[in-house]
Amino acid sequence: MPQMNIATWNVNSLKVRLPHVLDWLHINKPDILAVQETKTINENFPVADINNAGYEVIYSGQKTYNGMAVISKKPMQEVVTDIPQLDDPQRRILTATLGDIRIINLYVPNGQDVDSDKYQYKLNWGKMVWGADFGHTQIGPSYPDNKPAGSFLKLSSSGNEENVIYRNTQGHKESTNIHITDISTSGNTMSFSLSKISYTLTLSAGPGGTTIPSPGSHAYDKGRKVTVNILEDPYYSFIKWTGDVESFQQSSSFISVPMDSDKTLFAHFQKIHKPLDVEGERILNRSLAQSEYINILKWRPNPLNTGNPLSNYRIYQLINDQWYSYTEVSVTVTEFWQRNVDKEKVYQYKIVARN
Repeated sequence: MPQMNIATWNVNSLKVRLPHVLDWLHINKPDILAVQETKTINENFPVADINNAGYEVIYSGQKTYNGMAVISKKPMQEVVTDIPQLDDPQRRILTATLGDIRIINLYVPNGQDVDSDKYQYKLNWGKMVWGADFGHTQIGPSYPDNKPAGSFLKLSSSGNEENVIYRNTQGHKESTNIHITDISTSGNTMSFSLSKISYTLTLSAGPGGTTIPSPGSHAYDKGRKVTVNILEDPYYSFIKWTGDVESFQQSSSFISVPMDSDKTLFAHFQKIHKPLDVEGERILNRSLAQSEYINILKWRPNPLNTGNPLSNYRIYQLINDQWYSYTEVSVTVTEFWQRNVDKEKVYQYKIVARN
């Protein structure tokens, strides 16, 4: 078969870009140009302009949206403008035969939000176009043995997964999430085995919480987005994720993980201690030996820490806008004295649990 130059172009309004299309045809001289989004009804299609440029054209038009065309140096036959058994006003498919070549020009819908009607339309459209479900696949009886090599053959399946599979007599091609193996042919029937591509998501959690799904290894189909949440134990709070996570999601309690490869995630938690009930006073202590001012800190355990025992505290003092560790006290101590303090000076303290 002689070499052919085949191109495709989403023109986003042929009326607006017709001069550019004609210039491009003149300069590049392709054998076939598949065009999408012509946005032109059939009555207004610029057939004469394209013919004057030395090309044949077939088209399936629609006002404002969609619209398809195939421009060719040679006449085309067996033109199909609709998906069989699908009543669809949107002009998104145009197929034709040029010699031994079957041309398939598609403008695939944008699914948008998975809960929208447009997403369901896309799934149904794709299923009808491809005519194949996941499972054992055969070429239908309408494709006889004398079809020339390279002919376009539609494969249909008895399975129930919504996947798109088109193949030809010269070989096969894997779709985005399917492995194809064990290919064999007999007469006009091609058989093969299909298996989905999957990746492993490994989840781990530190002390103080768990993950949903549970920690461990989980297999998911390629392309799926998995939502992972955390579940905190009492007296613990979530800190961050580490591993295969985007930086903007590291501190989020739930994240979406795209399964485009094996992924590993680790959830980190920290222990929570409720603040103590603290009060302070300054007294003047007089004795026979000397007189001095004393700061006294007093605190009481927070009852909300019941079941979350503490063993010791550290007392910090604010000096020149910096917190400095002053001393450590055990859990049994509920009072602290700082002696020889300045009468006119303001002192700031904080008490921090050490465990």
